[in-house]
Amino acid sequence: MIGYPILVDSKQHLFDLKILQSFKRFPEVYFQVHLMQDDLVQIFWRTALSREEFYQVGSKAAKLCSEVQSLQKLSQTPEYYNEMEKVNPLQSVMMDKRDSQIILRLFHDGLPKQYKDICGFDGHEFMLTIYGNHPQSLQFWCYVRPELTLAAEVINNIVQKANLDPKFYGVQISNDAD
Repeated sequence: MIGYPILVDSKQHLFDLKILQSFKRFPEVYFQVHLMQDDLVQIFWRTALSREEFYQVGSKAAKLCSEVQSLQKLSQTPEYYNEMEKVNPLQSVMMDKRDSQIILRLFHDGLPKQYKDICGFDGHEFMLTIYGNHPQSLQFWCYVRPELTLAAEVINNIVQKANLDPKFYGVQISNDAD
């Protein structure tokens, strides 16, 4: 993702998860989920920077690069990655076999083809992008219909493993939404 690079050597990049505060452009937390060589899943993430910190990382990296570049190209350079690591180190956690199997089930089963979102204007939004043979992407609010139970379980587990507040960053199933 532009701005918060995560470079990982893995067997397969399974999916991205962005947690955004409603009406914000950049995520508060950006996760990448990877299948590693040992067939376990590892979660990598970066948390949001303030506008000032983000500007400082970009400015320092731009000074180290020989030519002026777009933010997209700049964020792919080693200089940018190194400056980001100084301010916002990449965090990760290895999932156990049980949690890895649940995540792989979401990866293989995918998301519902038709999903009617529950609308809300407060709390957080989630952008889940699953890669593979048939990439899928879905943006949804922090309350979801039962069709997203597996995705909610995976997200809540990731939030817990990242030591984020589940009341603030978690997903809840709503059985009575219209």
